[in-house]
Amino acid sequence: MLQTYAAQVTGKQEIAPKVFQFTFKLLKPKSIDFKAGQYFLLDVNGAFRHYSFSSSPSQKNIVETVVDISPMGIGSKYLLGLKINDQVSFRAPLGQFFLQPTNKPKIFLATGTGMVPFKSMILNLVESDFSQPFNLFWGLRQKTDLYFNNVWEKLAQKNQNFKYTYCLSREKIDQPYFFSGHIQDCFAHNLSSTFYPLSSNPEYYLCGRPQTVEDLKQFVLNKIKIPKNNLFFEKFT
Repeated sequence: MLQTYAAQVTGKQEIAPKVFQFTFKLLKPKSIDFKAGQYFLLDVNGAFRHYSFSSSPSQKNIVETVVDISPMGIGSKYLLGLKINDQVSFRAPLGQFFLQPTNKPKIFLATGTGMVPFKSMILNLVESDFSQPFNLFWGLRQKTDLYFNNVWEKLAQKNQNFKYTYCLSREKIDQPYFFSGHIQDCFAHNLSSTFYPLSSNPEYYLCGRPQTVEDLKQFVLNKIKIPKNNLFFEKFT
């Protein structure tokens, strides 16, 4: 049910160039329920801007999000101006893009901060001891744009069904977990492995900027030829 929450800033950290992680402790109500993949509407001096939860739904009294502040719109400027212990107000939960309660394998294709709702989804799967393969393909320009590497590493160690690949479009890194090229090329390359036999009929989750998501949609529908009802997506603006 949609509610208005009062919260306190407990964390603010630049985790990559122009990318900040924000953590809020709930004050009233002190607990929240949302589905992995949903978002909240932050009250920005009477206007509202939406931000995806990056924290797990199991965290009831603290919420987290990650924001690319480079557009420097009113939301970015408001968030940058926040200090530890400042209070904020937001409405939640909202959104129809969320993790489906099925036992199908999951493939997550994200670019940039489109990864944010996937962090919530992947945490949710690991915590629920999901028994099928689930894989994150994350498209970035270069290694310096990367964050949460320690999170993915620990989750992969905890759950052997989880794998991740960084797809770098402007840099070649000769290291495990890195692929040089765009995310479509990265995923197509990994199709040759046995980790995702197409017969397993996985669900696909796409998130990123509108044109990127549209390109990914056409790729998985026309090149991979997945069923439309196995496709879920969110376009960030």
